[in-house]
Amino acid sequence: IMQKAGIIQCLARQVRFELLASQYEDGKCIFRGCSYIADFTYWQNGKFVVEDVKGYKKGEAYKYYTLKKKMLYYFHHIKIKEI
Repeated sequence: IMQKAGIIQCLARQVRFELLASQYEDGKCIFRGCSYIADFTYWQNGKFVVEDVKGYKKGEAYKYYTLKKKMLYYFHHIKIKEI
């Protein structure tokens, strides 16, 4: 609805951001890569927005999300807008 109204542009879902590449030694993967998958990305007022819908802020999954959120900012200078 917001895109049709012209409030946002270039809406995308499930956009992957690489945080760490896989590590190889002698042609064998020794550490898998790590990525963050955003619920939504879009442009609004000339700014790129990464949005994540959070309903439950406890447990192991939220701990991993928190770490990935910090890494996304550190490596890509992108802050996540939590809804």
